[in-house]
Amino acid sequence: MSPPIVSSSEEQTLLGGFTRRRNSPQWLVQRSTILLRLAEGVAIRHVARSLDISRNTVRLWRDRWQNAPSPPRPELDPESSLEARMIRALSDRPRPGTPPTFGPEVAVQIVALACRSPEEFGRPISHWTPRELAEEAVKQGIVSGISAATATNFLKGGQVATAPQCLPASSQHPG
Repeated sequence: MSPPIVSSSEEQTLLGGFTRRRNSPQWLVQRSTILLRLAEGVAIRHVARSLDISRNTVRLWRDRWQNAPSPPRPELDPESSLEARMIRALSDRPRPGTPPTFGPEVAVQIVALACRSPEEFGRPISHWTPRELAEEAVKQGIVSGISAATATNFLKGGQVATAPQCLPASSQHPG
């Protein structure tokens, strides 16, 4: 049996808070629960069995927690709270793979284009279709090529979390 993990009472309080919050993502709840159970001295196999996960998953998060970088000095990083550092330690690492084809700047430009009338661009339609929007994005030089499905994803917010909403000009710049 491995020794219990070491965590301060403040860290344990925050971990417990993560597990009780209604809006905590499930990955954070699961990883916090793993650490709390290990801190109580529960064996890895029992934690794994109770959460219906593999022992390797429990070991992974135990090891990442124990090997997490020490917190930055507050005077060098005043914006980083203990909670933020803990969430970073419990977050997934970047995964390998193909980077996204389009960055958030492109998504914002396409959404902004969709907020304008197609008639401004000489299109004989009153509302954008995904195909027309994709074609106009290419014509405007926003992208060299894009599918109608990808343009639709941008409008749905699937590829960018901060896309602007179409608002009347009067409400965009309050006077």
